[in-house]
Formats: sequence, C-alpha cells, structure tokens
Amino acid sequence: MAFLVGGRVCHYKLVSTSGYRVCKLHQHGELILFLPNIVAFATSLTMGEYFNFLLLIGSLFVPLFGIVLADYFVIRQRASDQTALVGDRRLEWQGGGLAAWLVGILVYQAITQWAPQIGASIPSFVITFLLYTGLRLVRQQRLTRVPY
Repeated sequence: MAFLVGGRVCHYKLVSTSGYRVCKLHQHGELILFLPNIVAFATSLTMGEYFNFLLLIGSLFVPLFGIVLADYFVIRQRASDQTALVGDRRLEWQGGGLAAWLVGILVYQAITQWAPQIGASIPSFVITFLLYTGLRLVRQQRLTRVPY
C-alpha cells in the first residue's frame, strides 16, 4: 500500500507479529516528514471546529455504549436464564436498537444546544440504556408469550 508523505509516495507493508499488525515504513526518513504534516493539519483547525467534532463523536458513541451495556448486562443475562423458552439465540437485526440509538443522539445534541451546563453524556446514556432495555424486554415478552 502507499500514501502521500511530504509530496512523495511512500510505500509500507503490514507485518504480522503474534497476532498484531505493525506498519513499517520502507523509507524511515519519510516518517520525519509525515509527522509535521499531521501536526500542521491539526493546528490549522480552530478550537470551535475541534470542539464540534468532539461533540459529534460523543453524540454517536455515548448512546451506542448505552445500548451495548444494556444488551450485555440486562438483555443477555435474562436471555441466558430463559434459553429454554426462547430457543436458539442467533444474531439478527434489531430495529429497537437503531431507534434507541437515534433517540440517544437527538437527546445528546439537544442537551448540548439548549442546556450545556448539565452535560449531555450521562442523560443520553441513561435514556438510551432504559429505552433499549424497555424495547427489548417488551419484544421478548411478546415472543415468549404462550398462547392459551
């Protein structure tokens, strides 16, 4: 593979060492030219642009983390207790997870715009966690309901 470094194309290869991939440059001198390019790009961003970028990342990953933790600690723990009722546990797409994630993103963005003094991470995390847990538990109850 190749990438542009200091106006020239620099080739590198991936070397596997005990399961880890390490990028090694063929031209070590080019690495010295590559790092200042990154620093120059990073310093060209204004603090406002950088702050907005961090808020965007937070708004995407905080609700996602709430879904992952709810799924692992609440949903999967209950499902392991009820495997006889539910049957096989295959991976499938869950619309409730996507809906909870989008609500979490909207909550995060709304709080950062209209009430930044309270912080957006914890409320967004809690709302996403509770919403996803509720949606999944309702779905599991519908699936495990025994017809009379």
